[in-house]
Amino acid sequence: MLYELAILDMLRQQPACWIEQPDPTREGRLAMVAHELAQLPKSVAVPLAYQGWKESRWCDYVWNGCIVIPKGASGNCDRGRARGAWQLWENTCRDAYQFAPGTPESLHEEVACAARIWRNGLRRCEDRHPAGNIAGAFSAFAGASCEWPGGERRASEYEATLQRFLRIKARP
Repeated sequence: MLYELAILDMLRQQPACWIEQPDPTREGRLAMVAHELAQLPKSVAVPLAYQGWKESRWCDYVWNGCIVIPKGASGNCDRGRARGAWQLWENTCRDAYQFAPGTPESLHEEVACAARIWRNGLRRCEDRHPAGNIAGAFSAFAGASCEWPGGERRASEYEATLQRFLRIKARP
């Protein structure tokens, strides 16, 4: 339970979706995400916490499938081809698409799929990105080659998320 609370605290510290502020439903979404991520080891949960925030900022409209996109929003769920916080495509994550967007069942499958993508990316891109294995895994998650230049930036930003998580866990 403490692990789940630490994950939830880390998610709360990520900046909220600017287009939906105030967002009275954000806390509920974050609690659902924290619960699902807490089923994973830290080595998978923390990168997914960063990747989910990077892809969606945990925005309600993304969470619910980009059906109603607020004016001024930059995201459109890859023109309707992606789903959920991690912006997963049906051909990669079929199980999530068996449920309505934004439901606990869909989230459960999205997290399972995102964890698979992360683990496979680490394995497939090991020693292939000049900035290291984490950068390679983020490259693979983006659907790019293991050497995608954006992987280095994501790995660097992820480090800040990891450090925040470790500080939270260290608190009494």
